[in-house]
Amino acid sequence: AAGGAAEGVVRQGRERGHAGRGEIFGEIATLDGQARTADATALTRVTTTMLARSSLKRLMEARPQLAQAAVALLCRRLRATSEQLEAIALHSTQVRLARFLLAAIAMKGQGEANLRPVVLDLGMSQTELGLLLGASRSKVNEALATLEKLGAARHTGRHIECNVGVLQDVAQGD
Repeated sequence: AAGGAAEGVVRQGRERGHAGRGEIFGEIATLDGQARTADATALTRVTTTMLARSSLKRLMEARPQLAQAAVALLCRRLRATSEQLEAIALHSTQVRLARFLLAAIAMKGQGEANLRPVVLDLGMSQTELGLLLGASRSKVNEALATLEKLGAARHTGRHIECNVGVLQDVAQGD
């Protein structure tokens, strides 16, 4: 397993996930010894640390709380994957995009009660955003246009100016 020191996109088969500063990725192959399920592509300059399977095994045997933490991590990731699949099946692209933008705003540390627009620099293309949302680039483009018409977001290049209140309304569902 490796911890990235900057942000990157993690390809998981046909899906992609996002790993932020200090997060772990590559844990599945490290834990089970099978082929990797993902490749990682850095969006910015990164520093990583790798822990070999044999070293991890010795550490988990010596410190059972580490094995418990690994199980907890895998459970969180499994729950997140289940939620993502449910969202793809049940919600439109604009709802998923609104929820993604609200999560990005929360990760940025900007409060939900913020009355001023919040500007996000996602650092990814519409194609990459589509892979995170389970949608094509064209569907993401359509969803952005819909959010603009609703006054929820204004898209300029890789920056998105977000109206948090309107995004929250859109995120409530179809």
